[in-house]
Amino acid sequence: QRQEANHSRKAPNSKAWKCLWNLDMKCKPKHFIWKCLHEVLPVNEVIKRRTGLGEDRCRCCGEMSETIEHMFFFCSHAEYIWKAAPINWDGLNDFRHKFWHWWNGLMDVERRPEGKTHIALTVNILWQIWRDRNQIQFSGVRNCPGRTVNKAMHEWVEYNEARDGEVKTDVNREH
Repeated sequence: QRQEANHSRKAPNSKAWKCLWNLDMKCKPKHFIWKCLHEVLPVNEVIKRRTGLGEDRCRCCGEMSETIEHMFFFCSHAEYIWKAAPINWDGLNDFRHKFWHWWNGLMDVERRPEGKTHIALTVNILWQIWRDRNQIQFSGVRNCPGRTVNKAMHEWVEYNEARDGEVKTDVNREH
């Protein structure tokens, strides 16, 4: 399993990397996704495995070990955020157990008319899930899912407006 992921990451012109670095969005969320794909995002499971310190449990739900996949897809907090989001990737549910595979599945929508825009919005939602997780982890502050989605949408629209003065808010919920 580990070798497969390493091999995929080493592909010189991987579609996943091209799509990520060509997304029209801020650099911080792109770098964040890069960390997720390299399995170096400091979620509790990674910290515990690498240092032997701390608790690997998810502080958002307390139910499971906090892996990247749990944080984004299986934690009840994340599930509520995705339900509130204006975009839905139900077709990728089978890939949620491995972020790298989920990301590659997401890249298939790139060639759709609004594909890159929908991917950029999805990255913003993932970024906000991470930021929410950090608030819960370090401050004990829990945002409502609608607020998290609104923040992701606001940052996405704000970036588009700053980039070209045009608002692109036509997000289709069915994918």
